Amino acid sequence: MWVSYFLIYMGITKLNEVRLKEHKGVLIISGLFGLLNASGMYLYRRDALPKLTVIQLALFFAYAVVYAIAFLLVWKVFEYCASRMRVGVSASGVTDTGDLAGNIWDRHTFLICFLAIMAGWAIWIISYYPASMEWDVYDPIRQYIGQTTPTDHHPWFYVCVVGAAYSFGEKIGDKNVGIFIYMIIRDLIMAAIYARCVVMLHRHGLKKRIVLLVLAFYSITPVWGAYAKHAFKDAIGAALFCWFIEAIVLLVLDKMKHEQASVGICAEIAIASLLACLFRHNNFYAICPVLILAVIIILKKEKSIKTAVLLLSGLILFSGYHYYIINIEGITPTSMGEALAIPLQQTARTVKYDSDST
Repeated sequence: MWVSYFLIYMGITKLNEVRLKEHKGVLIISGLFGLLNASGMYLYRRDALPKLTVIQLALFFAYAVVYAIAFLLVWKVFEYCASRMRVGVSASGVTDTGDLAGNIWDRHTFLICFLAIMAGWAIWIISYYPASMEWDVYDPIRQYIGQTTPTDHHPWFYVCVVGAAYSFGEKIGDKNVGIFIYMIIRDLIMAAIYARCVVMLHRHGLKKRIVLLVLAFYSITPVWGAYAKHAFKDAIGAALFCWFIEAIVLLVLDKMKHEQASVGICAEIAIASLLACLFRHNNFYAICPVLILAVIIILKKEKSIKTAVLLLSGLILFSGYHYYIINIEGITPTSMGEALAIPLQQTARTVKYDSDST
């Protein structure tokens, strides 16, 4: 609660510095940010929006104000950083290349984005030490240490990773430390992937304001902080799928320039597709059709079988790994119906749990 009071106090003092006429857009965005996050908190905590009573509405708008002020404060920080990074211009209009501060954004875009994202996630990570955990984390750990039957419902690779972190913590005397180490390593990888998204936008000529808004999206939107503090497979699974999409975008950009597919990019696609499937099996059903289409285009345009095989090597390795753990290691396979989780999961859950009200 003291954090909320601090944000309100800082917000009131800082809002006096905001010139309303010049920053209407930011104020509108901050208001929407506050309302949406407050609504999300109510839906998450109470499974409903606030009731139309004075107390409920007052509490709801208090939450919205806190979130809005938090957005404005972070925006002010980004605005300050952006102003310090502008390239200096002399009176004659010639760019002053000697301005060190002016070039820092272009020279260290990735590092700046990476640090900004980790800074935005830090309060979530620290507040929920060692991690936010529920059945999707406890069950894999129980499987790894032999308390329950090993299955591939939670991907076995993920089971081994989070289970190994738990066991390492036991060996050094604190299970929490083991899980926290896993969380930090995983979050560093996630932040690097999302920072690269921002860098790609910057390098392909988008306006700096848009780039900074995307950076703000990854660093201060609550869903990413909530993912960063949660030890379940969805967090890393989403990031690895994002990495796969990034690599596909780079491949498409190469083909738009009528260039041959880069071996490095194709290898990156293979690695990203393999890891995305290892941590989240559902990714296979989204990645497979994309890669099949990419292979068809490569074979048609370049007639390169080696490139096509390299693109598919991640899925080939995953299929071999999956055959091994099921048929040789004896891990109980999951239901094939999980393939339907991508298009139908929310509909199925609604029918199962709320069929009387729908």
